[in-house]
Amino acid sequence: SITTMEEVFLKVGDIANERLKAFKDEDLPESTEHIADDDTYLRQLRVERRLTGMAYYRQHANAMFRKRAIYFYRRWTQFIPQLFIPIAYMALLVWASTLAPTAVEQDPLTISMATYGDSKNPAHVYVQEDSSVWYGDQSLGDYMKTIIMDQAPKENLEIDLTSNLTTTVLKETNKQGSRKFGIYNPVGFANLKIFGIPCMNAFFENFGIHTPPLAVNLGDMALMRNALNRSINLKNFGIHTPPLALNLGDMALMRNALNRSINLKVSFLKVFSSKFLTSPL
Repeated sequence: SITTMEEVFLKVGDIANERLKAFKDEDLPESTEHIADDDTYLRQLRVERRLTGMAYYRQHANAMFRKRAIYFYRRWTQFIPQLFIPIAYMALLVWASTLAPTAVEQDPLTISMATYGDSKNPAHVYVQEDSSVWYGDQSLGDYMKTIIMDQAPKENLEIDLTSNLTTTVLKETNKQGSRKFGIYNPVGFANLKIFGIPCMNAFFENFGIHTPPLAVNLGDMALMRNALNRSINLKNFGIHTPPLALNLGDMALMRNALNRSINLKVSFLKVFSSKFLTSPL
């Protein structure tokens, strides 16, 4: 580095001065007699008082920056990249450190079948076949389709009847893949009787956005319509599934992690930029 080289030169100068003092006029070799003749002029050039303290360090700093200025004036094409590239590098990394993903609250999501399926691929609802009769003298498949269409009338969906719901789900998952099956096959239903009381098994796919409350919502409407013998649509009550708010522990943990990340990057960039600007080419 620059400081190390200057210290070497000063050390060499001190050693030369000590050796020069060791010589006496009568001991000078013939090859150096002209130095003795010019000794008067050399004494005039020699510094009588050596700098110490802050003046000494100011002289070093002045010499270092003057040398650097002269060098960059001669090599200005290298000075421009050395000056602006570290600044741009630091700015980009600091900007990137502010983009760390954090958990935020989302808008409430309406529980309905409108989230699943599209114009090309209909949403599928699997219903296990049985001989039971539900409200409106409908089979379970027609009954569930009526409930879903009342909730999402514009939804493109199909009711798939199956004799064994569990076997069909496993087979279709293996055939379509878990992602596609999870997107277009959110829920399924099967009739269940406990001590002669009509009940229902509601199945849901974990890949979906809100399949658990959707399955419960549709199942509740089916049981309530059948029990009260009249049409009931829970969508009229404005059922939503708001996300859980962040607790204080999560917020503090995220804030501390983000601050540590930013502080680490800023510290690294300070060292990097300083090294980039002061290191010799």
